[in-house]
Amino acid sequence: MKRFLPAPMLAFALAGCTGLVPITAPPVMTDDQCRAEATSSRDVRIVSREANFENYANMRQVQSDRNVALREAYDNCLRAHGRPVGGGVEPVRRID
Repeated sequence: MKRFLPAPMLAFALAGCTGLVPITAPPVMTDDQCRAEATSSRDVRIVSREANFENYANMRQVQSDRNVALREAYDNCLRAHGRPVGGGVEPVRRID
């Protein structure tokens, strides 16, 4: 015998699947010295520690936050060494 969920219960079950955040694109890092400095920066390591590999939504959030931290660390390194920072529009930041 097949069992079906009533429509209201099915709607609540499916609503939990839509809460995935979009992932911020990783930065394009062409400078080798600043890439190494950015990937080993303190902020990137702190964000990476928050990963919960059993929770897919958390992994997407951590990946997005890590990409933002990488971009900021890379841009800060370029500014500190007097190199030009990539142009364009600053990405939209999430408000939690």
